[in-house]
Amino acid sequence: GYSAFRVLYDDYKGAEWSTWNKNHKEASKAKEEIFNTRKDEALFYAFVQSIAFEQLKKAKEELELIGVYLKGDMPILTSRNSADVWEYPEYFQLDLQAGAPPDAFSDDGQNWGFPILNWPNLRQTDFRWWRERLEYLENFFHLFRIDHVIGMYRIWAIPVAEKTARKGWFSPQIGTSKEQFDEVNLNPEDFVKLDLIHEFRKDHYIFYWDFWKNESYQNLPEEIKRVFFPLSEHNLKLDEITWNEAGEEILDAMDRFSRMIPCAEDLGAVPSFIRDSLKRRDMLGIDVVRWTRSLENGEYIPSKGYRETAISVLSTHDTSLVFEWWNSLQGQEKEYAENFFFANTDEESFPKTNEEIALGLLEFAFSTNSLFSIQILQDLLYKDEYGITKDPSAHRVNIPGTEAETNWSYRFSMTIEDLISDKELIHNLRKLITQADRI
Repeated sequence: GYSAFRVLYDDYKGAEWSTWNKNHKEASKAKEEIFNTRKDEALFYAFVQSIAFEQLKKAKEELELIGVYLKGDMPILTSRNSADVWEYPEYFQLDLQAGAPPDAFSDDGQNWGFPILNWPNLRQTDFRWWRERLEYLENFFHLFRIDHVIGMYRIWAIPVAEKTARKGWFSPQIGTSKEQFDEVNLNPEDFVKLDLIHEFRKDHYIFYWDFWKNESYQNLPEEIKRVFFPLSEHNLKLDEITWNEAGEEILDAMDRFSRMIPCAEDLGAVPSFIRDSLKRRDMLGIDVVRWTRSLENGEYIPSKGYRETAISVLSTHDTSLVFEWWNSLQGQEKEYAENFFFANTDEESFPKTNEEIALGLLEFAFSTNSLFSIQILQDLLYKDEYGITKDPSAHRVNIPGTEAETNWSYRFSMTIEDLISDKELIHNLRKLITQADRI
């Protein structure tokens, strides 16, 4: 499928497959045509893939012999203009796109543009598409990150015509039925016109995320608000039961499909029922040092207070690098961070240079109680000669919710050979890792 898709993708100069000629939109017919008339072109892409496959598989096998294990990534979502969606459109809901609801960081939320998964159709095949993905990944990795694990339970779904995420809802969702509106003598269409709710399936409505902030809601008579608002929470408990069962079923299936160790990307506002589910499963999570704080008083958690079932990290591909975060701290927050992360240093030995600060933060991350501590390479290249601590924002991988040209385009300026020859860097990192009993 991929080889045929790539031939056609080149023909159409990258245009989305839904705009292709009718005989090329249907994958089964298109594959037959390409392999009957342009087999050599298709086999070229298969050949390139086979080279990558053999090299990555060999890397895993050789690293395994010296006790090094590789952690890979398994994205939950797939580009609309991809071989997977072209070949298996029934596994996706193409009228909806995934994202994240509005929050303190974004009034409009995040619209990622990827179609959401059609879980009912996938379930009918015992999640065959997922099984094939995991079996393939296992050729290259020992552990794998489940991207946006929340989406295995529920996902923010946005109509494909919408540009922002404001008019989305958590899918799947029961919604509020027309009968439930009738029971309190309200006509749902009146509130559709006020842009407060949306009919997402026949006679069932969802409430927009922050509908109560809308001026049209504020202008409603108080007696209408009193009966209208509770409808927004009417089926929430039932939804949570459904979401929990769905997520457990999907994660159970993934456990059956692979011997790799799963790691849940459980960052951000994770609902308590999902946290409880992941805890029951003893599934590895991710603890970002700057965000790992007490829920009671907001204080940083000491290194030995970290949960064991986690990977401790200073930064991720979606955050600023650790030094950009450190430089952003000001006033009392900066003083508190200095006193916490460098509590065992006196005034004379307190870190003063970028390198000393970076080494201190790395030392803390490695010393946590987490089963694993895996750092993004940029945070490990703390020496001034690499230039990362001087301008960390220029070395960031991705800024979520933006379409910046720099997103996912980062390339290191040095080679592996350069790093291997840096004996001082190797010595200092090995020392930190050894002191933390990680090797």
